[in-house]
Amino acid sequence: MNFSIVKKLNKPAPKSAGLGLRSINGDPEAVTAVLYDPEGFDAVKAAIAALRLRHSGGISYKTHGKSLEINIASTELPEEAGCPRSLQDAPAYGAPSARRTDAVRVLFELLGSCAFNTEDVLDVMEFARTCL
Repeated sequence: MNFSIVKKLNKPAPKSAGLGLRSINGDPEAVTAVLYDPEGFDAVKAAIAALRLRHSGGISYKTHGKSLEINIASTELPEEAGCPRSLQDAPAYGAPSARRTDAVRVLFELLGSCAFNTEDVLDVMEFARTCL
């Protein structure tokens, strides 16, 4: 399932504190979000660094003026004990597919720690928290 949240959110008041959310596009394999903050993204960049450690990478960002584009790609989860390591160790029906992270869940985990400045963005975060 591919989804997009773009241009449906209210714009923050000029010079208001907190982050603005410009867009979210993607699917469980890869998702992109664009945030806006005239004061900088130090807290968001620190949260991204912490998520990279927990989720084995797959998270990158680019700054474009006062916007921050966050890209998250699904990554393979480490093997668990009891999972076959090669095809010859797998059961007769074939090797199980590798488990992967859900890029959308990782994005909303990151965005859940951010301080947004409009009510409708907070509604999107609450919806994601409830559904995911």
